[in-house]
Parts: sequence; C-alpha cells; structure tokens
Amino acid sequence: MRLCIFLFLLPSLLIALGEKECIKLHEHAVLACKEGKALLDKLLKLGPEECEQRLTVLDQALVCYEKAKQGNDTVLVDISHKKSEQRDKHWRVLIKDDCKRDNGAIVSTIERIKKERDNALIGIAYKRADVCYQESEKKEALALSKIQSFPPRHLDNADAVASALNEAAGLYEEAEVNAQNALSLFHTIPSSSEASKASLKQAVDQYRENARFYRKEAAEWPATIRAQHAAIQEVEKLYQESEKKAALAAEKIQTCPPRRMNTVEAVTATLNEAALLYEEASTHVKQAFSSLMSAPRRR
Repeated sequence: MRLCIFLFLLPSLLIALGEKECIKLHEHAVLACKEGKALLDKLLKLGPEECEQRLTVLDQALVCYEKAKQGNDTVLVDISHKKSEQRDKHWRVLIKDDCKRDNGAIVSTIERIKKERDNALIGIAYKRADVCYQESEKKEALALSKIQSFPPRHLDNADAVASALNEAAGLYEEAEVNAQNALSLFHTIPSSSEASKASLKQAVDQYRENARFYRKEAAEWPATIRAQHAAIQEVEKLYQESEKKAALAAEKIQTCPPRRMNTVEAVTATLNEAALLYEEASTHVKQAFSSLMSAPRRR
C-alpha cells in the first residue's frame, strides 16, 4: 500500500524542485565534470601500453560525467513538467540553457570516454592473448624437449617410458589450454585478423591431437612392450625349431642308403622323411615370420 502511494506521489516529487535545488543540482554537475576532467588529464601521463591503468581512470571519469548528466537531466525533467508560466521564469530559462549546453559537452565527452575505454579493453585483451600464446609455445617447447629425452624402450623400464609419455601429453594439454585462451581473447577483439585466429585454431587442434597421441601411447605402452617381448620369444622358439628340423633333414640325407635297385624303397623313404622335415622347418619359419609381423609395434 505504501509503495502504491509513493508511486502515485512520485511525479509530484520529481517536479517539486525550486530555484535553490536546481542551482545546487547544476553546481554538483559542474563539480562532477571538473572531477572527470581532472581524471582525464591523468591519461596524458599514461602510456598507451598501460592499458589496465588507463581503464581504471576512464571508468572513474565515466562515473563522474554520467553523474553530472544525471543531475542536469533531473533539472531539465523538472522544468519540462512545469506549466508554461513557470517554465518561462527567468532563472529557469537560464539554468535550462546552462544544463542543455553542459549536457551537450558531457554527452560528447562520455562518447569519447567509451571509445577510449573500448580501446583500453582491446589493448588489455591483446596483452593477455599474447601472454597466453607465449605460454603455449613454452609448453610446446618443453613437450618437445621431453620427447627428445625419452628413455630407451625396454621391457624393464615400461613404467618409466609410460611416465615420460604422460608428461609430454600433460605439457601438450597445457599448451592447448593456453592457446585456446588466447583464441577466446582474440574473438573478443573486433579488429583481430582472421589469419591470426585461424593460426591459433590450428595450434589448438595440433596440441590437442599431440596430447591425445601421447596419452594413448602411455596407456598402451606397458602392454605393447610385453606383447612384443612375448612375440620375440615365440619367434625365437619357432626359429630354433626350424633349425632343429633342418638339421635332422640334413642328417637324414647324409644317412641315406646307396641308391641301387635293391634300395629304392629305402632311399625313397629316407628322402620323403627328409622332405617332411624340411617342410616342417619351412612351416616354423613361416610361423615365426607371421608372429613377427603381427607383433605390436612401437609408433
């Protein structure tokens, strides 16, 4: 109920300003403009690269000028709600002219501040994007250094190799995050070039792919090296078996009976046995080759 009464009385409250109140509001607006001007003068002492400091000063100045405009607008609105004979009073005509004149300069200054503020925000975004990009390159360089110093891949150091692979993957993941942050900042800058954004996008994709590759290899490597070791052992076993069969075949041939009419069957049987042994040796060699080709390989 009280809220309804307040809203009902609000128009009358807004137009209940006398000469003293209007003059006071305008004086406060003038003071606010002076404060804003003093803040803008500070910008002259700041370099273009001091974007954060410039933004702080601009924000403070913007508050001052918006406060000044609000005070002048209050006076102008009050006058506009007066009856004709009241609006034409000399003091109201004068203060109205002053407020309108000042507001023209204030609006122009506010627009200029907002443009300067946008430029400061763009400068900050560029600086942050550059920091992120430089950090992504550092992480990539560390990843490459880690890859070049990988330990030799043996069965007895599978865990150490997996750990090194995971470290490389982690560095690429950090590089991806930093490059993505740089790209996101570039998207907030209207003037940023499409070529720069495309290059950053390509870097993000490459870092992500590298991270996935080494993370996957780290997860698979212990099982891979064990499978390789088992395959090598199987190859060695099959090769030894083939050599044994070949040796038996050669021995069988050396003990072959003299080739005469009365030893045809014995010679034939001996030769067949030798041929069978050679076939078994050949089969073992083929199996060894097949096992070798199907064994997991290092990437």
